[in-house]
Amino acid sequence: MTSMCLVLLATGCGSNKVSQQRGWIGGEYLVAKRPSCTISGEHARVVPALPKQLEGKQKAAIFVSALYTNTPLAVAGIQAGDLILAVDQQPVEKLNAFQRFIDRCKPGSTVSLSVFREGEALDHKVTIGRETYEDWHMFAIGIGISGRLEVDLIPDPDFSLIALGYSRNRQRGELHSPRNEYIRQIHEANQNQRINKFAISAESWRTWLAIFSVGGYRSILSQETVELSQAYFARP
Repeated sequence: MTSMCLVLLATGCGSNKVSQQRGWIGGEYLVAKRPSCTISGEHARVVPALPKQLEGKQKAAIFVSALYTNTPLAVAGIQAGDLILAVDQQPVEKLNAFQRFIDRCKPGSTVSLSVFREGEALDHKVTIGRETYEDWHMFAIGIGISGRLEVDLIPDPDFSLIALGYSRNRQRGELHSPRNEYIRQIHEANQNQRINKFAISAESWRTWLAIFSVGGYRSILSQETVELSQAYFARP
């Protein structure tokens, strides 16, 4: 669906916070679950299939849709196409919950991932890496005309009522994904010394009411593997 926006007057301001860190394992994900007749925007983020062996055990799992080399997940032996069933023996069925769990993990610590691959359940130990990022916020005043009308409140809260709306991108950014490598190559070819902070970003959100708009962006600065914490070897 196409959209058109005309801004007659707009002002904005942004502010960056001190760099922050969180756990990181790499990879891109979707949710795998049994097909349903629900019609919603969630279908773009769902794989409508779940192995029969998992029926009665859990309703959904985390599907690894893409994985790049030298990420903690790849180093641990996880492969694209695997299903992540549990983290530290706790079943995972929602992508947001899975990502929040990883975010809170300390870089250098380990987690156990239960993975389903080709009809077999496997356990992998993953050493948590480190992601450094900055949060940016923006406020703008303007007059916008939108050519689309969307309402999709359940289960995805994104919606647009022309003068009122909310949108959110939960897709995590991978610095070494083909998309972001392409952006870097183009900037280098054009001899640009600096890449726009928002060209390579993670989550973002925006909400608007009449002429007022606020939003937030998470700009990724680095993603790196780390050595296994010495505290792990000191365990009894």
